[in-house]
Amino acid sequence: MDVAEMSDIPEVSAPVQWMRGWNKHLNSILKASDEDLLSQPIGHVTQQLSRALFVADVEPEGMDVLEIACGDGRTSCHMAKLGCKVQAFDAIPTALEVSRRRAELMEVSENTIFELSTMEEFQLESYDIVIALQCIQYLFDEAISKLKEIRDSIRPGGFVAYSGNIPPHFETEPKIRFINPNELKEIFDGWTVHSYGTEETLLKPDDLRGYVWLVARKSTN
Repeated sequence: MDVAEMSDIPEVSAPVQWMRGWNKHLNSILKASDEDLLSQPIGHVTQQLSRALFVADVEPEGMDVLEIACGDGRTSCHMAKLGCKVQAFDAIPTALEVSRRRAELMEVSENTIFELSTMEEFQLESYDIVIALQCIQYLFDEAISKLKEIRDSIRPGGFVAYSGNIPPHFETEPKIRFINPNELKEIFDGWTVHSYGTEETLLKPDDLRGYVWLVARKSTN
């Protein structure tokens, strides 16, 4: 997608150059062979969500799942393969291309809906599972309120899967609104925590980044 085609991306809070960088990454995935696309593993938080369903003895068949800012569709397609009915959105059209292609290859197209939308505009409804990985922080000052909206959209007995950055992290302009571990725990106070953690990962020399994640279940009451 060249500069002119950036107009295909809806207006979002994140700067255009960030969107351009994410789009470049997604384009590289789009060029992968079918074999390579299918060989890409699911991430740690997605693994922990699958494990939580097993531990809680919850049958995923037919569960309503929403993935926010689905990216390459890896998590959405994995959940669809488990039998969930998945609705997912992203603000980058290339993300939807990759996701739909992956869904076809994994034979889960009937269980997935991928749509073009933004975190700012998408209207949350009611879900059994909401997945928000590495995205809410890019709402900046609205990050906390959006995470609370997500919490409130999850049905009794439902699950949340969240991840985001925390310090250390390189400086950005505008500054990312990190949701720190204490804020995360406070928002989901009273939920059953299935997986929680923080870590620091050196992605490349002089680029050490912090992460926090949570997989938790809402009370059935």
